[in-house]
Amino acid sequence: MPHVLMSCSTVAAGTGMMAAVTPLVRALAERGLGVTIAGPIGAGEAAVAVADAVGTNVRPHGPRTGCGRSLAEFRAALADVKQASWDDSRSFVHVHGVWTAANLAACWACQSRGLRYAVSPHGMLMPEAMRRGGRKKRIAVCLAVRRNLERADVVHVTSEAEAHSVHAVAPRSRVCVVPWGVEVEIAATDNTPVHRHGPRQALFLGRLLPLKGVDDLVDAWAIAKPSNWKLRFVGADPEGHSAALRHRINAAGLGATAFVESPVDGAEVRRLLKSVDLLVLPSHSENFALVVAEALASGLPVITTTATPWHELNARGCGWSVSPTVPALVEALHDACGRSMQDLAEMGRIGSMWMREAFGWDSIADRFITDIYGLRL
Repeated sequence: MPHVLMSCSTVAAGTGMMAAVTPLVRALAERGLGVTIAGPIGAGEAAVAVADAVGTNVRPHGPRTGCGRSLAEFRAALADVKQASWDDSRSFVHVHGVWTAANLAACWACQSRGLRYAVSPHGMLMPEAMRRGGRKKRIAVCLAVRRNLERADVVHVTSEAEAHSVHAVAPRSRVCVVPWGVEVEIAATDNTPVHRHGPRQALFLGRLLPLKGVDDLVDAWAIAKPSNWKLRFVGADPEGHSAALRHRINAAGLGATAFVESPVDGAEVRRLLKSVDLLVLPSHSENFALVVAEALASGLPVITTTATPWHELNARGCGWSVSPTVPALVEALHDACGRSMQDLAEMGRIGSMWMREAFGWDSIADRFITDIYGLRL
C-alpha cells in the first residue's frame, strides 16, 4: 500500500498548517493510503489529533527548547524519513514548510535516499512573508531552500500568486497548483437567517498580526461605525500584537463594539462561524486563506482583499474583494453591514454552493493523489 509521510514544521493543534494538513490526511486515509504526520511541537502545545483517520498516526517531536532545539528537530526529521514504511515503491514524502530544521532535514534525507518528495511552502515564500527576516531568509535560500525546491518532484502551491513567489526563489522548480479543500460537514445546509438577540457580528479569524490587516480593520470600523454590529477578533497571538490591538481599539473609542478573544480550533471554529454574520479578512498577503473557504462553506459572506486569491467573490455574489486599504474596507463594511439578514444569508447560500462544488475534499484529495503524489490507486 502506498504510504505518505507528512513531514511538518509543526504538528501543534490549532495552527494554520494543521488546519490544512489534517483534513487532507483524513481524505487520503479514506482512499486507502497509509499516512503518518510527523513534526515538532513546542512546550505547552498539544499534537493534532487525527484518530478518526484510518491508517493514520501522529509522531510529534518535543517539546524541546534552547539552543539544541534545531539540532534535535533535524535529527528527528531524519529518523522520520528513515522509519517510514517504504515497502511500496510508490510511497512519498510531503514536506510542509521550508525554513525549519525539520523541513531542511526531511528534504536532505529524501535527496540522499533517492525518495520522491513534494514541498508545500504554505505561503512562506510570498513577498510579504519574505520581507520579514529578509537577510536570514536570503541566506537560507542560497544555502538550502532553492536546492530543496528545485530537487523536489513537485512544489505544491495553492494559487498562481504563490506559484510566482516560488519561481522567484527557485526558477527551475516544478510547480503544481492545487487548492486546499473544505470539509463537507462544514458546508451550510440551511441558510435561513438566525434571529439572535443583540448586535449582529462581524468576525476576524486568524493570527493577530499587522500583516493580516487587523490594524486596518480597527481603523475602518472606527470610520464605518456600523449600527447594531460588533466586531470580534479571534486568533492566536504569535508575536504579542494583541496588546497593541486592544490599545488601538480603545484609542478609537471602540471598547464597546470591538473585542479581542482567545483562539479556537477544531469543532469550535465551526461553531464560531455558525454564530456570526460576516467574515472580514483584510490581509496584506495570503497564498490561499483557508479561513475564507471555511467561512463560505459555513454560509457566511466574506469581505477580503485583492491581496488574497479570492477575486471571484464579487462576481459570484458571495462577498467583497477590495484593495487592502482602509477606505476600501470602509466602503465594503458600509455595504455589507447595511444589508438585511436575508440578503447576507442569500450571499452565504451562494458561497456555500460554490465551496461544495469546487472545493470539496472528495475532488481535492484526488488531485493531491494524482497531481502531487503521482499515484494511480
